[in-house]
Amino acid sequence: MKTFSQLTVEPGKGKGAGFAPRGAGGTDICVCPKCGTKVSHQRGQPCIDLKCPKCGSPMQGSNE
Repeated sequence: MKTFSQLTVEPGKGKGAGFAPRGAGGTDICVCPKCGTKVSHQRGQPCIDLKCPKCGSPMQGSNE
């Protein structure tokens, strides 16, 4: 049996309480809610902090 100090923790490899393993989280793309423009999401940067390149509106995250 492994003790806590012997366990290694890797993002996306753990399980929630009784659920399937969790992924790294986050969104796949950023979408403009006004004009529908899609851009790829950069991990670590919230979509809401990005402005749409076409209309300037704040982007929203989406998993398509």
